[in-house]
Amino acid sequence: MSDEAVLLKELALLRLETHFVTGEGIVAQSSFPSWLQAASRHVGSLHVVLPLLRTSRHQSGSAAFVPRVSDRVYRLPDCRGYVRAFLALPVVLWRLLQLRRHVSTIVVRVPEHLNAVLLPLLWVLRFNVVIWLVADREEIRAAEQSRRKPTLLLRLAFGFAAATGHVERFFLKRARVVANGSALADKVSRLCADQTRICKVVSSSLRASDMPDIAQRESREFPPTVLYVGRLSAEKGVGDLLDAVPAIKRRCREARIAAPRFRLVGWGGHGEEERLRGQVDALRIAEDVEFCGRMSFGAELFSAYQSASLCVLPSWSEGTPRVLVEAMAFGLPVVATDVGGIPDVIVDGENGLLVPPRNADALAVAVGELLMNGALATRMSRENLSRARELSVENVCRRLLAFVAQTA
Repeated sequence: MSDEAVLLKELALLRLETHFVTGEGIVAQSSFPSWLQAASRHVGSLHVVLPLLRTSRHQSGSAAFVPRVSDRVYRLPDCRGYVRAFLALPVVLWRLLQLRRHVSTIVVRVPEHLNAVLLPLLWVLRFNVVIWLVADREEIRAAEQSRRKPTLLLRLAFGFAAATGHVERFFLKRARVVANGSALADKVSRLCADQTRICKVVSSSLRASDMPDIAQRESREFPPTVLYVGRLSAEKGVGDLLDAVPAIKRRCREARIAAPRFRLVGWGGHGEEERLRGQVDALRIAEDVEFCGRMSFGAELFSAYQSASLCVLPSWSEGTPRVLVEAMAFGLPVVATDVGGIPDVIVDGENGLLVPPRNADALAVAVGELLMNGALATRMSRENLSRARELSVENVCRRLLAFVAQTA
């Protein structure tokens, strides 16, 4: 056991994102293994319910979670996609029945389409449930509907999602809730009369031990590069950033400075990447934009941050994206939209610039200002380097577990 304070004797965690078992431990593309590793310092015994696949090839995530002797991992089959997720429900039920013999408090992060089944099931099994919300799903659905062709299948999917949303809201009124960011916490507070049942947190993926090694920028020169990291999906507003590129180039020409290169790190499903590539061709900016694909958390992604001039997050909807903490830890000034929990992390004019969502003109002005005003960019870079440590995964995890311990 760690010598740090034990906040909980036992805790269960359920997440249906697929994880991989390697020689290093349990890994994933998300920050969840890093969070589990941090949680193990404050919980006597972790009971983790996850879809697990074995692989001989390293699947780099934020960090590997190595279960201790006191921990227990309940394996689920692959749950990716609607069909697989629902086919896996009998196994999920069996694992929960096993789990209920050992622990009563469970933290749940599951896809919305399963909440109509899983939340009532956890209630019947008399678990003390803590629901962890990371984004406003209604806003995400609205963004997807605005970007995608309204086929019959898509209408059915959105109708089902709306129905499951009603079930989720029913349980949000009665369960403990962890919400990423003030906007999401405020939305939940309108449903929940007891405000002590709500805990606001910030998404984080970087350990404090990572930060001293990566926060070394000021003595180096970088070519102008605007970096986006995240899913290539409608609610992320990448299309707005592409619409802003011609105006940014024009402002750079007028200021007689080099125009930046735009690097998009991430992967898009449902034809979203193809749609964005078509937008790039229509705007005639193919020479300025690079689609980098998905990058593993670690050296590859760190290199992208280190070589960038600033980070842009033009989302229409967010919780508190962990990308912001990563950018801050690398000393990047940030341009982001004033939505969700982003203002919890980025204070306009102090460590970044905030603009309205869906406004390519405002985005172009803010990016141009940081590219042309070196003193402002440097001041914001230093501010982010100093703030990043407060948002390490260890600090965020400790706060969340203290909330769970108070309500367990």
